[in-house]
Amino acid sequence: MAASSEPHKSTNWVWPALCLILGVALLFAAWQNLQLKREMAEIIERSPGKAHFANDRTGDPAPTVHAYTLDGQPFELRTDALQTPIALLWLSSGCEPCVLALENWNKLAIECLDRVWGITFDLGVEPDPAFLGEHVQFPILEPQSEDIFAQYDLNITPQTMIVRPDGTIGNVWYGPLNEQSLQEVIDVLSGVSAR
Repeated sequence: MAASSEPHKSTNWVWPALCLILGVALLFAAWQNLQLKREMAEIIERSPGKAHFANDRTGDPAPTVHAYTLDGQPFELRTDALQTPIALLWLSSGCEPCVLALENWNKLAIECLDRVWGITFDLGVEPDPAFLGEHVQFPILEPQSEDIFAQYDLNITPQTMIVRPDGTIGNVWYGPLNEQSLQEVIDVLSGVSAR
């Protein structure tokens, strides 16, 4: 019996060693994730001062958005009957930059009441919890059809898009807004600038 327990004793170190290696790997992965988030935040803060761009649709009529609210109610965002400019915030679940954009988008929504609308790329998908409830200061709509993305010439999130009072597409800010671009959008929505 003693001879059969000898090989078992020699392998007793394998499982603790594997657990230790796995623990170190998990800590390293968490550290890498934190570093990536820090680098993304630095890149956002270093964005060029003029973060707004014209896209291929600038000046074109902005299509009406036929959508549902997140509680499933049909909604129509008519862009041909605007009194003031509005901002469309294009976002998607699982989009880390969209979550980073949320803080300044909320500031924008608070500053420019009833002129900020989130529109999700996620059709028929449960929204990211970061975009629900008290975390969000603006309404989020789910388009009834993915055709709206082609109509607006969209291919990236997050985007902040201006729709002018005449119902045409204005400038677009790609990526999360930094403090300067946030102020540029506020100026447009409050009538200080006519982009």
